[in-house]
Amino acid sequence: MAIPRHFIEELQSRTSIAEVIGKFLSWDSSKSRPAAGDYWACCPFHAEKTPSFHVTESRGTYYCFGCGEKGGASTFLMKQRGMGFREAIEFLASEAGMTVPRETEQDTKKEKLANRLLDIHKRAASFYISQLQSPPGEAALNYLEQRGFGAEARQPFGIGYAADNDALLKLLKLEGFSTREVVDSGLAKVSDRGNGIYLTFRDRIVFPIEDHRGNVIAFGGRSMRPDVPAKYLNSPQTTLFNKGSVLYNFRNARKHIGPDSQLLVVEGYLDVVALWQAGFQAAVAPLGTAITASQLKQIWRLERSPIIALDGDEAGERAARRLLNVALPLLRPGYTLRFCTLPENRDPDDVLRSGGHAEMQKLLEASLSLADFIWESETHGRSTRSPDAKAVLKSDLYRKVGLIENKAVKGSYQKYLNDLYYDRIVFPEGRHGGKPRTHPQLTRQLRSELSSVKETAKLLRISASYFCEACLLAICIRCPDLATRNCGSLENLVLSNAQFQSLLDAVVEFVAAGGSNGDILRRELEEDYGEEIVTSVLDLEQVAIVPEVDGKSIDKTGRLFEELLERLQREDYRRALTEEIRSGSRSGTSIASPFSRLLEDLDTELEDPGAKHDLTRAETTLAPNGIAVPNSHIAELEAIVSSRSRQVPDKRAAEAPKAGSTPSDEFVVADNGVQVRKDAIEELKAIVGDIGAG
Repeated sequence: MAIPRHFIEELQSRTSIAEVIGKFLSWDSSKSRPAAGDYWACCPFHAEKTPSFHVTESRGTYYCFGCGEKGGASTFLMKQRGMGFREAIEFLASEAGMTVPRETEQDTKKEKLANRLLDIHKRAASFYISQLQSPPGEAALNYLEQRGFGAEARQPFGIGYAADNDALLKLLKLEGFSTREVVDSGLAKVSDRGNGIYLTFRDRIVFPIEDHRGNVIAFGGRSMRPDVPAKYLNSPQTTLFNKGSVLYNFRNARKHIGPDSQLLVVEGYLDVVALWQAGFQAAVAPLGTAITASQLKQIWRLERSPIIALDGDEAGERAARRLLNVALPLLRPGYTLRFCTLPENRDPDDVLRSGGHAEMQKLLEASLSLADFIWESETHGRSTRSPDAKAVLKSDLYRKVGLIENKAVKGSYQKYLNDLYYDRIVFPEGRHGGKPRTHPQLTRQLRSELSSVKETAKLLRISASYFCEACLLAICIRCPDLATRNCGSLENLVLSNAQFQSLLDAVVEFVAAGGSNGDILRRELEEDYGEEIVTSVLDLEQVAIVPEVDGKSIDKTGRLFEELLERLQREDYRRALTEEIRSGSRSGTSIASPFSRLLEDLDTELEDPGAKHDLTRAETTLAPNGIAVPNSHIAELEAIVSSRSRQVPDKRAAEAPKAGSTPSDEFVVADNGVQVRKDAIEELKAIVGDIGAG
């Protein structure tokens, strides 16, 4: 039996074409712009050296400028992967976490009803437009003209007017629509008094609401009367329309997103129209102030970093804070939000009328990142002078970040907010001493000791991680000033050794309370944990022979401290990423599942970042989801996640350059000797931190 159309439409709205096709192609880094949903690759349908295969995420389509092949995600699977239609739909459904239903007789009836309702809405939309130009719509037309919404602004949105009469009911009846169909469309309601039906929209300016294909499925109406209970009114939920899963102007906005046109999310219909008229044509609005998870996922399909510009009043602030609770559990690397703070009691239309395009653009450019907005929303108007108030703030920040489910993203946000907490709350006057400059590479002495630790057994065998943690902890104890400058990062750091973790927590508590004397810190640690434990860290032979650890040269010790901290933070990110991949592999829904075989090597590699794996046993690895993954891809992920990558015009990068490209422009060489494409590094930077810098 056929697959119901409504299911296919829902599947299309949930499918990321870039993620689907990206499983089988490698995107060209020089032309692709992932943040804008714009991807290029060499065409899989014909041989070529210069990428001409283009994927547009916002439209869900691909097109090859070389051979003319085009289509959507299902078309690609059928044409390039040889799948049948049902097989392609089932593949996409499994990626979206959906189950393909079987069409029944009841589904056929629903399909016919849906088509009738679409016809009713199309006829009503045309009627409303004509009414705006008629005598009953004169007041509404004057209102729109006075607000600056001329014909050039009204026409693209199909703005009309619902008069305070029954003319629409009579028209629909004459055209053969039954009373039941009119009620099912949401255009009319059954009277409580038992005397027939009445129109939902009366004496209102109406805004047609379209689905992603451009069909009118509902209406929104603004009342012309000041005394009505609801100034704005939407169609009720119907077979066609669910308010929580539709965005106003979605279809038009996705056509205009580009390098100079970032997606804006505003509150109301008129805000969208005003922005359109002022040149901001990529704007959408939820049908009400509360943005749902379904709407947010659609927004992220259009733009990975949209700007939220809700009204500058109390209701707008509440809506923005509610959005945090919706967005944080859904965050994943590369997807975020920005928040534009509008002036008090003003909406985008107000800003545009007073200051025009320039003022609105200035506000948008000053928008806050999601992390900064969390900070502002939690600290605004709050006193943090007392120790109790500081503790409550810290707890609230932890609770907010705790909503983030992706472990790699959670770690990044926790570190950032921790740093803000110590910089602005604990040490608002500034931390004594300047922050030592960061050197991207470990010192020669430290590298030598790491090598010695791996290859020999001096007194006791210790791992590289154990050595780095011990060195860092020894520096913190001997030089508390360095710990003071990095309180946020240290507090967020998770050590693999539980005993070291306890000592580090005590160090952070000491310096956060204003302690700065290393001798006093050591005595307190010895009293709480025992002299033997503290001595076992400070006098560990592998640590004691590293000259920078003694603290005699604060500059050298500071550089070593920063390098050790950076290394351990990378391992934190790797552990978080590992857990994300494992979780995705277990659930079968993560696109990272093709790399599940690599997980067996990750723990070993933490001990030996330079280790190479035998990836030459076959050209591809069959992942649990049935996709054959090139081993080169696994090697690239391994290189990026395991070690710091840097651009090096090394002879190794010239061994397998892309056709027509300069090796140093296309490749970097990781510390473990694996050649890595730049685009792969860029895609994973957000997951594993700034390990590509240096």
